[in-house]
Amino acid sequence: MTTSTHQAGKRRWGRGAYKHDRTYYTFEEFVAFFEHMGIRTPTDIEGGGSSYDAALGFWQHCIDEEEELSALKRKLSALPLASLEDLRCARWCCLELQHMGSPELRGHPGCALRVFNTGAEYLGGGGWRSEVYIRPLSREPSCTSFALQAHTGGCLRVVGPDVDFNGSFDEFQMEETSVFKLQPCVGGAFAIIAQCNPGRLLGTFLIRKLPGASADEDTLEESFTASLETAQAAVEANTELQGRRCHKQDRTKSYYSFEDFLIWVQKTFQLEAEDAMTFAISIWRHGCVQAEDNCSAEGADGDWMLF
Repeated sequence: MTTSTHQAGKRRWGRGAYKHDRTYYTFEEFVAFFEHMGIRTPTDIEGGGSSYDAALGFWQHCIDEEEELSALKRKLSALPLASLEDLRCARWCCLELQHMGSPELRGHPGCALRVFNTGAEYLGGGGWRSEVYIRPLSREPSCTSFALQAHTGGCLRVVGPDVDFNGSFDEFQMEETSVFKLQPCVGGAFAIIAQCNPGRLLGTFLIRKLPGASADEDTLEESFTASLETAQAAVEANTELQGRRCHKQDRTKSYYSFEDFLIWVQKTFQLEAEDAMTFAISIWRHGCVQAEDNCSAEGADGDWMLF
């Protein structure tokens, strides 16, 4: 079997459950998969179809690796750079990889660190999966220690040879595996070094600021307080918001009060109190299910990022 120029390179399906999975395959791998699954074109009933033809039709609707990564890198490079002074006020950023350290994660220089299935990879392009909330662990002007928190609420951590976003944030006692040193380098880049293993370089990154997504801790705390007060008043006035609900796509099947849910929306999307309320009510009504009568246990942190 020969491969034409139209079947060169790698592609991915990029739809449905595979929308965010940036695993790319050659055309030969597509054909092998179709043959293994016994997938052929309908004309095979008459003796004229094949797995090759079926794979070819499928291939033409797939996303090209080179084109997609080029577009992601262009989008990311258009974001402004953050300085160390910028980062001393907690803010949402994207970490654009320049040089990979240890361990070597899946991905490419020029792409951003992102969450994928709670793991970490360098295949982000400035979207919500690659947004990282950079939290300074001290208010001192000379602070260089940070926690890197994803939209899921989990913090980046280094555990042995692995890197994931399963760390927890504790303002008063951070786990050492989730503490990183940010050291300025030439060209505006930063070296990110794991504190639990001094000298272990995660990589060097350009840190990109996200427009309108920065706020210091005091401002965030005030906003969260306003959201909570708004939620409590709304629950008292509206029986629909009372009780506990679980999001339909929360695999942990955890149930939450509306107050808890609203605070999660506020923290995740950095919305003003009024906007967070509107967004939370919409998801509460249309994306959640009510707790059963026998469900009274306090819910743990749910898998809210899946909605």
